Amino acid sequence: MSFANDLDKLDHLQEIFEKLSSGQHLDATYDSELWAALQGERKDDYATLFRKLGMTLKIHPHNFAYFEFDDKNQKSSRRLLLLFILLFKFKSDEGANLLKFTDWELDESFFENLKNKNTDILDGESLKEGEWSKIIRNAVKLGFIRKNGGNYYLLPATWRFLDLFLELAAKDENETIALNEKEDEVDDDQDDEEDA
Repeated sequence: MSFANDLDKLDHLQEIFEKLSSGQHLDATYDSELWAALQGERKDDYATLFRKLGMTLKIHPHNFAYFEFDDKNQKSSRRLLLLFILLFKFKSDEGANLLKFTDWELDESFFENLKNKNTDILDGESLKEGEWSKIIRNAVKLGFIRKNGGNYYLLPATWRFLDLFLELAAKDENETIALNEKEDEVDDDQDDEEDA
């Protein structure tokens, strides 16, 4: 690609770049025109251009895109991660199908209840008054959550957090199984000693 001659052939380049470089996600469903341009016949040209600009374009298999950057605001990222880990844990405990999270309809009372159920954890984060709401607004701004009237809907970009939650849950389950097996071995050894 000759960038000087071909930049104008990259449809919606400015809109795509502005959205992604601000930390937002581009979603196939809600940003369909931009998504079509980004995933069209010139998708390699977009990726090459962004790479030359020092940006790493990530296309997730669940149809959203984002720039991967070194996180300059680790506190904000950690709090977003905490929000979604608590949310998925809560919904998992309720028996909800986590893979259907885009179908969930959440409201202010859900988030207030989530906050109240996790006060010990949130106190450890030293959240000041109003910061819980700020975390939720940030999730909306970055394209993880869509607010429609008084309801909130999780967007496909939330797969980034669900993938991590499921990975952590599987690791925890594997460690629990290993611990139980170890305890069974100890019990068997003690039984053998008593029989001898």
